[in-house]
Amino acid sequence: MNGAGGPSAAGLGALQLGAEIRAGRRSSEGVVAELLDHIARTGPAVNAFAVLDGEGALRSAREADAALARGEACGVLHGVPFTAKDAFAARGLPASCGEAALREYHPGADAPTVARLRAAGAVLLGKTNVPTLCGDYQTSNPLAGTTANPWSSDRTPGGSSGGSAAAVAAGFSPLDVCSDLGGSVRIPAHYCGVFGLKPTSRRVPMTGHVPPLPGKPRGLRNLASVGLMARSVADLRAGIEVIAGPDGADTTVPPVPFRGARSRPPGRRRVAWTTTFVGAPLDFALRAGIEQLGATLTSAGWETEETLPDGCDLLDAAEVYGGVFAAELSSTYHPDRQDAEREQYLARGLTDAEEPYTRGYARGVGATMHAYTRLMLRRDAWIRRIEAFLTGYDAWLLPVSPTVAIPHSRRGAPVRMEGRDWPYLAQAWYCFPFNLTDHPAVVVPLGVDAEGLPFAVQVVGRLWDDAALLDVAEEIAALVPPLPLCRGAAIGGRVGSEVDGSAVANA
Repeated sequence: MNGAGGPSAAGLGALQLGAEIRAGRRSSEGVVAELLDHIARTGPAVNAFAVLDGEGALRSAREADAALARGEACGVLHGVPFTAKDAFAARGLPASCGEAALREYHPGADAPTVARLRAAGAVLLGKTNVPTLCGDYQTSNPLAGTTANPWSSDRTPGGSSGGSAAAVAAGFSPLDVCSDLGGSVRIPAHYCGVFGLKPTSRRVPMTGHVPPLPGKPRGLRNLASVGLMARSVADLRAGIEVIAGPDGADTTVPPVPFRGARSRPPGRRRVAWTTTFVGAPLDFALRAGIEQLGATLTSAGWETEETLPDGCDLLDAAEVYGGVFAAELSSTYHPDRQDAEREQYLARGLTDAEEPYTRGYARGVGATMHAYTRLMLRRDAWIRRIEAFLTGYDAWLLPVSPTVAIPHSRRGAPVRMEGRDWPYLAQAWYCFPFNLTDHPAVVVPLGVDAEGLPFAVQVVGRLWDDAALLDVAEEIAALVPPLPLCRGAAIGGRVGSEVDGSAVANA
């Protein structure tokens, strides 16, 4: 059955589709065919995919339907389509990550995240677009072109998981596996009005992810997480339960079980919320949205407090993050390249740059072990600060990014906010602290601004307590009017080609 006369598959979430398939009201093949038709009609203007594997998806869907017909045990994601960011290996498909040198790179095996979802019966539709080597907060590369925000074609969906967010927002995919090194799940989810999860770092193995380049050492051992995007918190929970846990290859992932059940029934919660940080901008609509959320939660019987951790300086966190990022990344460089990059930053005066990430990065390139240890001690202080703060609350609510989706622009160009130009990387200042400290965060859409562009709140929880954080996020989402599903109806006009600019952090 294909669900004729019922709601469109593009308008249903992952768990909803799974329930329809298991009940026999739809077939997996029918759902995949419906989504492929939707993508064919509206997808070119969005350009969310780096690789679309229609034939492979239909073949896998038929296998899922056959397993169901045989009476095999089938989980909640059986037969459900999903997508994976083009940073992840998927057997039989290229994994270029937008890099021309990897155009012919075809991994021989799935990344564990992809393999685990396929083993759960989910059906891979294809790979979603990224900036080159996941290195920007917009999504464009010379191989797959530029991805547009489904809400407005002149806006970026964010990066580096921009294709992921665009695909989920436009109804092309109900669930996407993505990654977050500096806001790359959270900023696109915020820009595109979808739900996003950056779990506790090391909750999910990074095996099969590019970067690092195939066959090259993995320099970055901190900061990054494998995450998810979906159209509900319940779908995020279903996905993380499947992909979490050690794989035997990524030695940084401990055997910490993921507790999927609710820690306690919905009810009175205690949350902190913050909209004002020294030196950090925030558009009026986003500030008002979080303030209204605080009032809504208070009216619902929650205990809310406008506060922030003692000594919480976002710009210091961004500087430490930049230093750790550069020190670990440059550890894989030949000494000559380290020296050349360090001299370049010194010559440009970037070690004293006003933008904190840039300043930290410039100082961190080629750091000695002594300097790296000092950076990690500063990181330790941040972990203790936020973890101690969260012991008094069920969650901390704060912005994801200072503005709604920015227009397509030159990489590194200033961003106009609050009547003045701010550094390009200010988009990520609210995200950097939780990559630095490993804390989990869920993005919950809150509404749209005067131009009809979506915005969200970042809900942060205690380390390794991802399940409890999802509980809180789900309860918040239930108190907020849902955003309409964006099916790409706002798309129109020509999307520009990739633009050049100075290098920024991997998003």
